[in-house]
Amino acid sequence: MNIKQRLQDYKSTFHFCKKIRVFLFALCLLVAADRLWLVELDNNAPDSAVLASVAPASGAEELFSNITFSELAYEEPVKESFVDTLKSKLPLFGKEEKVTPKQHEAIVPAPIKGAKQIAIVIDDLGIDKKHSREIVEMANFKMTLAFLPYASHVQPLIDDGVANGHEIIVHMPMQPKSNTIDPGPVVLKVGMTAEQLQDNLDKGLSAFGGYEGINNHMGSRFTSDAIGMDFLMRELKKRDLFFLDSVTSPTTKGAEMAARHGVTYIRRNVFLDHEESDAFVNKALDKCRRIVAKDGLCIAIGHPKDVTIRGLNNFVSKAQKDGFEFVTVSDIIKQHKAEAKMHLVEAKTE
Repeated sequence: MNIKQRLQDYKSTFHFCKKIRVFLFALCLLVAADRLWLVELDNNAPDSAVLASVAPASGAEELFSNITFSELAYEEPVKESFVDTLKSKLPLFGKEEKVTPKQHEAIVPAPIKGAKQIAIVIDDLGIDKKHSREIVEMANFKMTLAFLPYASHVQPLIDDGVANGHEIIVHMPMQPKSNTIDPGPVVLKVGMTAEQLQDNLDKGLSAFGGYEGINNHMGSRFTSDAIGMDFLMRELKKRDLFFLDSVTSPTTKGAEMAARHGVTYIRRNVFLDHEESDAFVNKALDKCRRIVAKDGLCIAIGHPKDVTIRGLNNFVSKAQKDGFEFVTVSDIIKQHKAEAKMHLVEAKTE
């Protein structure tokens, strides 16, 4: 090989290495920007109503008598980042355990053809008594009411809710990704011992009675943890409770661990009010209509706020006239079990 040919080879190799370095540098910048975007989403989650304090839950006064809060917060749905989306589309390398459902009720209910069903779930009930009472007294349609286990003296609200046709679930506190948001007492956290998890879950599920299942209060960190969710689903199976996944994280392990333990699992489609404006709530309710038109079913989660109450009051009667049926989460589960149409589907969170 002559000197000229060697110089050309070195030049080609140099340019190739330079291109590799530029590509790797750009990839690092992309990953860093992506991670920063997710952190900003988590840190900017909106707060709910300001509270003076949180008193002990009805029937469990001694458990929470020393607990106080300055504010009640909640997590807005965490959007899936570009990198997470890319990873989900790439082939998996190495071994990954496959989870085979033990029972049919372990699987997400699929919409029934021809149905026009909407399930409204209201979280964070029991703290703000005024707005909780307004929600409970909305008796012209069914809802699923999720009460916080550390709210005080909620049994009268629960009894009235059941009398008005609503169903009750426990809004169980679970660890968020952000360390600046307080999920409340009896919270389930990643890294807790089995004894600590058991103790907090037992306290949360003994605060009041008459509930059919649970959903997560916050929980973007905890629901993404396979070990913690494995524990939770094992305990829910013992108690014959369903799990409604609020989907505060795109990496939730809820469906996977529910399938492992034979727990009935269902997940929300839409958050109604993480932006507190009439325009946003109305837009979210319109999105429910579109999802129902396509799939026959929409599960929407809201909170006890003035904008949510106004939006529902304006929406429900019109939707009922248009043939929409308002149901509870348990209604959906029972209907699918009766028709043996339980199979795994991903709820749309567009």
